[in-house]
Amino acid sequence: MTKEFITRALPVAVGLVIAFCQPEGLRAGGIESWNTVEATVAHGSRWRLDCGGFVRLDHNVTYAYDDGVRCRTTVQLTQRFSLIGGMLSRWLDKNDKGHVLEERPFGGVGIMISKAPLRIESATEVERFLYPGGKPAYTRYRSRIEFEKPKRLLAPYLAEELFFNYASGLVRTRTTAGLRHRMEGGGRVECGYQFQNDLTNGAWVPKHAIRTAYYFGEIFRRH
Repeated sequence: MTKEFITRALPVAVGLVIAFCQPEGLRAGGIESWNTVEATVAHGSRWRLDCGGFVRLDHNVTYAYDDGVRCRTTVQLTQRFSLIGGMLSRWLDKNDKGHVLEERPFGGVGIMISKAPLRIESATEVERFLYPGGKPAYTRYRSRIEFEKPKRLLAPYLAEELFFNYASGLVRTRTTAGLRHRMEGGGRVECGYQFQNDLTNGAWVPKHAIRTAYYFGEIFRRH
């Protein structure tokens, strides 16, 4: 087997084990499983198009209450600033009454604050929630900042997200901490723990999850 195959296959295997073989204690404790797979399907010297899918399982890891697909375009304006835009299609079942289709166009700005010795990135996005079934549309704003300590094998990272809408102000906070392995071609695999707080009917409701993600990087390389 080639070195490239080993480098790519090993993180995939680790990610699958984490996603599908989580301890029973975690499942019973109300911890959900959030999993993402994405790849760079097209790219140029200053832009790239990333597409993929995600699935979120309940704490029993038996029901996919939230799944969807997403495409995101990133245009690099300078070494520090980039423009972000894309579309997400999502099928969500919030209350066990069946999945509802949600279309979500989004756009924003990304900032590379620092690359070393601590990698710091931030992004601010505007999302428009559209429901073909007739539910009223609304707009949400989200801001994310992430810290990563670059390491050769496993890099620890910490991310914080804040979600706002016009009517209610702050409606969600999300904190994620975990480990990430970066590969050649922009690929990476990561696993982390997530704590989320949602404002629901005037009260903050916590939600816990184990997050796994695999990004294939440039699957169509230029030769």
